[in-house]
Amino acid sequence: MAASLGVVIPTYQRPRWLERALRSVARHAAAAAVVVVDQSDPPAELPEGVTVIRMAPGWPGPRRRVGAAALETDLILFLDDDSELVAAFAEDRAALLATALEEEVGLVSLPLRPGWLREPPDPVGMGGGMLVRREVYWRVGGHGSDYLDDIELSLRIRWGGWRVVRHPRPVSVHHIGAKGGLRLLPGVQPKRDAHHRLSRLDERYPDRLLRSRSSWWGFRERRGG
Repeated sequence: MAASLGVVIPTYQRPRWLERALRSVARHAAAAAVVVVDQSDPPAELPEGVTVIRMAPGWPGPRRRVGAAALETDLILFLDDDSELVAAFAEDRAALLATALEEEVGLVSLPLRPGWLREPPDPVGMGGGMLVRREVYWRVGGHGSDYLDDIELSLRIRWGGWRVVRHPRPVSVHHIGAKGGLRLLPGVQPKRDAHHRLSRLDERYPDRLLRSRSSWWGFRERRGG
């Protein structure tokens, strides 16, 4: 029996972006999607199989967790509302799902930028494109309550004994920096807050992480960590 796939898309007051993301999922993923919507009105027309869950405004992590809890699929694809799947996803779907179901793999990261394909594999994925086995997701505790829980989730998966791998070609587009979203939350400056939080990640895991200027996310793992 083929593996089942669910999609989680947190959003905040960006109905046009969300509609675009949902159309791409319906066109290229043919999967049941759980959409966590924390705005007063969801899009007027939702594709078949979409569930809307209302939540108060906040960080994406908790909304991804709530969305994941509503799914019973074998695999969960986490997208942002300013992401969209492209035809390559449908073409690579069988290979993607097969990789994600390998016993030693816990997370498949979708490259968010073309340049990332040329970089050596990183130990972390980002929420704009993460394919996770549901069993692994919950065994490591799922997303937490912060903005950067994608990185910590990836690390917990690695430290739990599973691999985090990157798919070899872009199967989605992530419109990074699209206006709206977290920028609309009162008192939130996403980049500043995120980088401040990330800059102190080694304080949470001093036995695991060392600061590294050569890493895009600012750290490398200690040997034997």
